[in-house]
Amino acid sequence: MKKKTTKKKLPNDYPQMIFRISEEDKKRISQLVDKVTRLHNDNLLPHMKKIRKNDVIVDALFYGLLRAEKGLGK
Repeated sequence: MKKKTTKKKLPNDYPQMIFRISEEDKKRISQLVDKVTRLHNDNLLPHMKKIRKNDVIVDALFYGLLRAEKGLGK
């Protein structure tokens, strides 16, 4: 039986989500994303996969919006 080969995804294979923010907000968010990413990756065991900054941003946005929705739905 042949092993199925998967094509490695390229950046263009993923959709983009773009929005504008102030330079100050961008700096604050970037610093926090860097810190969270670094803290997570510094505490990994050798067999664990490193987290990417994009993963941190997506999770923060998703869970932050869920929390906001829950707070507004009272």
